[in-house]
Amino acid sequence: IISLFILIADTMFVVTNYQATQEELRAEITRQKKESLSSFDRYMDASYTSMLQLANFVAYDKKVKEMFSKGREAFLAGNKKLADEYRKKLYAYLEDSWGALQGKYLVRQLHFHISPGDTSFLRVHKPDKFGDDLSSIRHTIVDSINKNKEIIGFESGRVYSGLRGVTPISNIEGKTIGALEAGTSFKAIVKEISYSIHANFAVLLNVPYMENTMWKERLRPFFEESPPINNLFIEASSNENIRELLSNPTLSLSKQSTHNQIIKMGEKSYAVFSKPLQSYQTTRDHIPEGIGYVLAWKDVSLLVERHKKN
Repeated sequence: IISLFILIADTMFVVTNYQATQEELRAEITRQKKESLSSFDRYMDASYTSMLQLANFVAYDKKVKEMFSKGREAFLAGNKKLADEYRKKLYAYLEDSWGALQGKYLVRQLHFHISPGDTSFLRVHKPDKFGDDLSSIRHTIVDSINKNKEIIGFESGRVYSGLRGVTPISNIEGKTIGALEAGTSFKAIVKEISYSIHANFAVLLNVPYMENTMWKERLRPFFEESPPINNLFIEASSNENIRELLSNPTLSLSKQSTHNQIIKMGEKSYAVFSKPLQSYQTTRDHIPEGIGYVLAWKDVSLLVERHKKN
């Protein structure tokens, strides 16, 4: 009877100790998830602020306002030749500083939009593409114009997806006549934050979302260079083993909430943290399912082994 009691007591001790160790591991992984994803959000907010400041800086230039206003008037009047002249003048005025802006501020898009609705007037990043109606996909622009307010948010356009800062443009009478957006990509963010907190990051976009917003001729080279995995396109990543991670059959992603798990890849154990990536529209309309995912992962092999030994 005493031996049986000792056996039961030892078993309970082992089970209790194992449960406590597992709980400690889960708590540590949860802590790292919060740290990683919160850091990502802070970097993203800083990028939005930078893009909005840049958009305002350009939009409040008197010459920019004048050329855009006259170009818009010509466009709405159906005077294509005169609208083209002002478009070219506006591009020439900004062309010299565009390269410097790209290098210093990591800006990827600078785009002038005409109201009412949303018609592209000048893509400084792609000046040969203009005149297309974007009102069905560019919610940041439409809301900025209609509400006469600054807007920030992630959104896919016809050429690029990007983190965008949008500011309305007014004429000399104070009437909103359009909007200017400055945008950057996630590529700079994932590299900086990965170096800063020693974790890998990636941004994934749902392929259907991209197909609904971007031109097919733009999608083709993207998909050829980086074929989607499980209907997810790698918009940006700090580490090339993201493709191995996405191909792992044990990887689980939650469409509506943050998620964490430990995955084995080769001899190493990785903690993987994820959350839905929200666009401006899904945030505005309170849609829990995003248009992709933010993914973070880090090697926790030593942590896992230490808890196994305990």
